[in-house]
Amino acid sequence: MKDSDNPSAIRSRKVITDSLLELLNIFPYNEITVTQIIQNSDVARRTFYRNFTSKDDVIETYIRNIIMEYADSWEIHKSNSIDLIFDFVDKYKPFLVLLARNNMLHIFLTCLNNYLPEAHRNAAQEDPFRAFFGDLNPSFLLPFHIGGIWNTIFVWMNNGMKESQDDIRLTLKSYYSSFTIPSAK
Repeated sequence: MKDSDNPSAIRSRKVITDSLLELLNIFPYNEITVTQIIQNSDVARRTFYRNFTSKDDVIETYIRNIIMEYADSWEIHKSNSIDLIFDFVDKYKPFLVLLARNNMLHIFLTCLNNYLPEAHRNAAQEDPFRAFFGDLNPSFLLPFHIGGIWNTIFVWMNNGMKESQDDIRLTLKSYYSSFTIPSAK
């Protein structure tokens, strides 16, 4: 994405993103073209390319933005990180289901791995999982948790969400409560 704080650019990015998400509800992602997005959003081709490089850029920018929103709320509610993750899943469930339906959850996971560490560094520098792992290297803890928690959520989604969300949440909480803090050496 090409960053600009210009209100017109912000409005154009939102219209283009909304258009892609609308099309994604109708067509498989790999069948959607930039031309369809442009026609559906009623913006000029030049406007599209002034704001994005491709349809992949549109989807990745949207994912990055919602991840940053998630990271901002993480700082506020860090004591209840698993509940916060499931609140996020609730809020973005239709989008996550669209990604699952299009075999694109790996893009979301890649974005989590790319953007959460950055957001984490910009936040309080405190890992909400440190209570479980003491002084282990934090540069590996965050990816460990991202992979464990989000892959569990993705498997649940890919399996049709047959178990209740509360069951998955409690399973993860139970798993994390079984960790003990390593003793100092």
